[in-house]
Amino acid sequence: MAKRSLEFYSLGPLEKEVMEIVWKRDGGWSVRDILNEINSRKSVPYAYTTILTICQNLEKKGLLRSERRGKKNLYFPTVARERFYRDRLVHFIGNFVKENPDVAASFFAETMDLSPEEAYDLLKKFER
Repeated sequence: MAKRSLEFYSLGPLEKEVMEIVWKRDGGWSVRDILNEINSRKSVPYAYTTILTICQNLEKKGLLRSERRGKKNLYFPTVARERFYRDRLVHFIGNFVKENPDVAASFFAETMDLSPEEAYDLLKKFER
């Protein structure tokens, strides 16, 4: 199955929490490390299998990669946090611009104090 571009993926609340943890350091995280980090802030802890499933799903989406180290898998992000959110924003704005070019141009012209021509030039950058 071919993976879609990363900007198409929305993250559920727990997926986002896992990704935010994994993005915090360069070294990989084991499922147990992620679980401990999340559960340290929860009154009702998650099960190991819940976090394992989330990590496997994020790997299928192409957001994490796993690497076997001894008896455990370590998970690493495949894309930097800033890049992921930037790409998502560009995708969102690009779709909005395609569907509502006049509204988008008006918004950018007003909020960025641009001429209509400058606003339309800016919108062209979001076309894909």
